[in-house]
Amino acid sequence: WIWQKSNRLNLEKYIINNFGQFISGLDKNSLHFGVWNGNIIIENVNLKPDVLEMLEIPVNLRFSTIGKLQIQVPWSKLSSAPVEILLEKIE
Repeated sequence: WIWQKSNRLNLEKYIINNFGQFISGLDKNSLHFGVWNGNIIIENVNLKPDVLEMLEIPVNLRFSTIGKLQIQVPWSKLSSAPVEILLEKIE
């Protein structure tokens, strides 16, 4: 149980630190995930205004609210199955 909780906290910290450079409002309250099933859900966050510029995408954001960002990572088939990303309630 301790090992599982430790891995969960490490993954939570990793996601918040790395996705946080692109998304504002990301914290442990907006992040929900199952470590083993590969389902990561981020809710009610905003893209940072300069994220597209940082990625060198020549588009201006008019709206940046994401109601739900769901990422499905197929851990057991990572080399042969795609990672799926679903966006909902974009405003």
